[in-house]
Amino acid sequence: MKLNLEGQGHFSRVFSPALWLVAIAATASTFGSNLPAQAQALTFQGTTSGQWGMPSNPSGSTFLSGDNGGIDNRLTWGRIDACLGCTSFTNYVQYDGLGFQTGVGSTFRLGDLSYQNGSVWDGFNGDFPLGIALNFANPALGSQNFSFLFNIFNSPNVTGDPVIDGDRLRFSNSGISSQAFTLGDTIYNLRLLGFSSDGGNTLLNEFNSPEGTIAYASLYGRIQAIGSVPTPPIPTPSPDPIVISPIEPPIEPPIESPIEPPIKSPPEIPEPQSILAMIMGMGFLLISKRYSNSK
Repeated sequence: MKLNLEGQGHFSRVFSPALWLVAIAATASTFGSNLPAQAQALTFQGTTSGQWGMPSNPSGSTFLSGDNGGIDNRLTWGRIDACLGCTSFTNYVQYDGLGFQTGVGSTFRLGDLSYQNGSVWDGFNGDFPLGIALNFANPALGSQNFSFLFNIFNSPNVTGDPVIDGDRLRFSNSGISSQAFTLGDTIYNLRLLGFSSDGGNTLLNEFNSPEGTIAYASLYGRIQAIGSVPTPPIPTPSPDPIVISPIEPPIEPPIESPIEPPIKSPPEIPEPQSILAMIMGMGFLLISKRYSNSK
């Protein structure tokens, strides 16, 4: 099995959201040492599942199917008809999920891969995705989905050595996913570390399937902390609005006019004619009285 630990030069095809995660992943170990004790002691449990997608340039013989209970977990391609010297079977690569238990930053087994290397004419070109779902039972996060890009290197089969002429399944974006999930105040993502056929003791970034065989390997990864949830800024309380109430004019008591005493009219002075008449009347009364008394 020939494996290459260097990058494969496919970064130009990686969609932009993954680029910033490459830089974040480079500093993930430093960040991990600064994690709160609660995050460092965290254990994840659950199951995995995987689903392939079609290549960017499929051939007429390329198709997806479900096998071993999976949903589109097998990608098949190649033809055996009218092919002198071809094998009696076509090609496929299959992913089978399994149960897992892992801590933050620990390497764990994500799933098992089988790669059948048969006839390669009418093959496809370009990258193709593998979606891996982590179905968390503890903590109860439900299903978290991550997408990775792979490609197949089809060897020209010129040496006659089935291992050297073997076809290889490779990472296209260094095993970095653009997806992440949040637990508490910490952000996590899933990173693929490589393929292993010895229980994880040796991790390699290419899975070589010799010509005319079915090869098996396991895919390993790591849940890593990549950052903290930004603390929202404390809102600045807005000042209470100034309400200008109309000023009521003071109620003034009505001004009362002073009560003036009634003006007394001066006694009327009789006219001179009236006085003379009165005197004459009195005189007449006196004369009459004397006359009466003389009788």
